[in-house]
Amino acid sequence: MQREPIIVYRRSWCEDSDAAVDYFNSHGIDYREVDIEEDEAAGLGVQFVTGGHHITPTLVYRMQAIVFDPWNQDRFEEWWRFANAGFPAESPAEDHI
Repeated sequence: MQREPIIVYRRSWCEDSDAAVDYFNSHGIDYREVDIEEDEAAGLGVQFVTGGHHITPTLVYRMQAIVFDPWNQDRFEEWWRFANAGFPAESPAEDHI
């Protein structure tokens, strides 16, 4: 179960970012877009993750980052399974609140 949105670091003209967002929309995956051309700090974060480049889309979910250049649906699905592995639908801590 998705507990937070995927952060999609992108550029407005990036076709691979468009493909990722289209995939998320068609599969009901929650996401939030951040345009690295408008958000300088986000651009610096992408540079850190990508070794000094502005590669988009760069996705972050649950403190895990992955870069797609080009977008690859199969690779995303494999990462998405990994990113959600070991996280129960409900946190045990929430049961005690």
